[in-house]
Amino acid sequence: MITLHPFRAIRFNASKIPLSRALCPPYDAISSSLGRRLRKYPANAIHLELPEGQGDKKYKNALQIWRDWRSQRILQKDPQSGFYLCEQVFPWKGKKF
Repeated sequence: MITLHPFRAIRFNASKIPLSRALCPPYDAISSSLGRRLRKYPANAIHLELPEGQGDKKYKNALQIWRDWRSQRILQKDPQSGFYLCEQVFPWKGKKF
């Protein structure tokens, strides 16, 4: 039997930054031109998804950004544990699923 446990998610604080400026597509769906546009927003998730730098430096950059955003409350933990639903739609063999 599967046991599910709620958890406290860490999410963008909509009172600090509009979500339209914070969210980005998954890293593997971001073209270089879209990446340049998204990087103009200092609190866009692209700075974590596709951090700047080479090799391990990019991961250190992402960690520093994560820490900064947490301390500035740009990212904050939900006050209560919960279950989070996600809906995905994708085409396959001419149909949407």
